[in-house]
Amino acid sequence: PQFAAVGCNEVGLRIGLNSGSAIVGNMGSENRFDYTAMGNAVNLASRLEGVNKFYGTRILLSESTATLLGQAIPLRPVDRVRVKGKEDATDIFTHCDDPQLVRHTEIALAAYLQQDWLDSRAAWAKVIELAPQDPVAELFLERITERVKKSLPSDWDGATSLEKG
Repeated sequence: PQFAAVGCNEVGLRIGLNSGSAIVGNMGSENRFDYTAMGNAVNLASRLEGVNKFYGTRILLSESTATLLGQAIPLRPVDRVRVKGKEDATDIFTHCDDPQLVRHTEIALAAYLQQDWLDSRAAWAKVIELAPQDPVAELFLERITERVKKSLPSDWDGATSLEKG
């Protein structure tokens, strides 16, 4: 609102948060070095930052960060993702102050992961009632339509592969 009042565009920002071990400091050689952070935890945070665009979110948190936060900040589950080159999937979350939206998203996502397409579709429709044009619900409703058309591999765990981000 303040930017619009002076004729400027809204500032857009996306954040990816992950908790874990990393190497931080000046890296490189005598001739050239940079202060940087490296490691799997940093890689996932970076991927989550970019993936916000896909989910229509501004902030995505990994499961490890959500666990550390406990109940300090209300979080809404978004999806279960797997980063390129990693076997383990992680749940991702975003901040949400609406307890009903959080609860119905939890129900919808749980049904989706159990391949209960009918209940999942109904729960995502309830999310849309609470938050019209919710990008996460719209994404999952599209996915369900595709999933119903084809059989899934026996080892399907519901995770979305993040090839890019």
